Amino acid sequence: MRKGWCVTIGALTAVLLSLPLGAQCSADKFLPEVLFALDYGQGDSQVRVLPGVRDASFAAGPTGIGVAPDGSIWIADDLNRCAKRFSRDGELLAVTQPPEDLSDRLPRDPELWHAVGEGLFNLQHIAVDSEANVYTQSGTGMDLLSKFGPDGQWLWGLFPITVIPRELRGPISGFGLQGIGPGDTVCLELRGEREQLAVLSPAGEFIAVRDGYAITPSGRTIVVQPSAADWFTRVVTVEDPQGSVLASYVADSRAGFPELFRGANYGFSWGFFDGQDCMYTVAHADRDRVDLARGLSITIDAIVTRHDETGQPVAYLRLPSDPFTTGVDLTVDRDGNVYHLLFGGSSMDVVRYTLQKSTEIGRREAIQELPTITQGNTRYVPLRLVSEYVGRKVKWDNRTGKATVFGPSEGSGEHLALTPGEPGVIMHLGRVWVSTEVSHERLGVPLRLDAKQRIAYYESYAPEKLAQATQERVRLAQAAVAH
Repeated sequence: MRKGWCVTIGALTAVLLSLPLGAQCSADKFLPEVLFALDYGQGDSQVRVLPGVRDASFAAGPTGIGVAPDGSIWIADDLNRCAKRFSRDGELLAVTQPPEDLSDRLPRDPELWHAVGEGLFNLQHIAVDSEANVYTQSGTGMDLLSKFGPDGQWLWGLFPITVIPRELRGPISGFGLQGIGPGDTVCLELRGEREQLAVLSPAGEFIAVRDGYAITPSGRTIVVQPSAADWFTRVVTVEDPQGSVLASYVADSRAGFPELFRGANYGFSWGFFDGQDCMYTVAHADRDRVDLARGLSITIDAIVTRHDETGQPVAYLRLPSDPFTTGVDLTVDRDGNVYHLLFGGSSMDVVRYTLQKSTEIGRREAIQELPTITQGNTRYVPLRLVSEYVGRKVKWDNRTGKATVFGPSEGSGEHLALTPGEPGVIMHLGRVWVSTEVSHERLGVPLRLDAKQRIAYYESYAPEKLAQATQERVRLAQAAVAH
């Protein structure tokens, strides 16, 4: 097996040498598009969502998304105990089918307790390889790794801890499905005292354990360490497949756009990498609760920052989280497009943010997506949230049944009264919502809609343009590519 890993290292080195010298990402932007929508339910072409109880707590639903090179999309439908593959137009292509005697087919460690559960019970993470095979992480202890073909047929399953030699890893409490590496190798995060990754072959055979946070599509290992500055700053070290350091830089997700991170107190949560090895970091921010339906509420936003190869932030997204976790279900494809699941009261949208070059050199753009509901053919957004974008406060008067939107300061005399029931203003589950037309014409907040009129979003720009990378940053980026 070690010999196979050496062959893989040679192939990865060839990939590194074939990359263009000094390739860097410039200031970018994203264009949102709803690819398709899925109704809630237990049918094959639906996803199951369970509303919460006790003040909208304990809701549950889909837990992950993965994208194949052919554009097809796998979704982890946890409550239906399966993963489902759809075309980019929403046509159902496959549903995973684990064998009924799956538990009996799995190799086990007699010293450990393993429980599989029915179907893909407790499905938490998925990853998709170059041939549209899907890997799933499930089981009572989230310790079962399974592989399914593009048609949903089960190929193999195992408990990773049984194939990773003890002497090569430290004490671990579990694993996480980190992603797919070069040659469709499977990368697993080992959750223990230090950052470690286990690498498995496409057949599930052990290859190696490497110290680090992630393995990029080109085969580099990324080591991420906290900075003494704050939660949003990380020291990133890039290593080649042999473990030699190629580059090191400081990545600050908030640099140039701190106001976008209002409410953020979770800092850097995790990251993804595209085909250029550009890093996408994710931070979480508290927000005013928005009730989409009874038992389905959003209380967290996810802030996605795209970094170039020198660690500079070049584009931003702020997205509503899902109603089930403290995170957001998203992924990044090799071209740098971001996919995520947007939940409504009765259906879920699969959204793609297509990466584009900024029309103005160095101008960093942020897209802030809003929670929306639909009544008739009109799309509505929360009044309080829209008003925050322009620094205006909202107060509700129970006596008059009106919401007052104040100017930049309450004493300025600039205010606007809105009454639910008037055109473009509704009351939904105790909150005032306004149409995108009211937002633009009366509040002065021009919201954009995607081509299918399902996503409402606000565009803003960082106050400072992207600075020219210092010679040191450029040298580090070139070293990472040219090594």
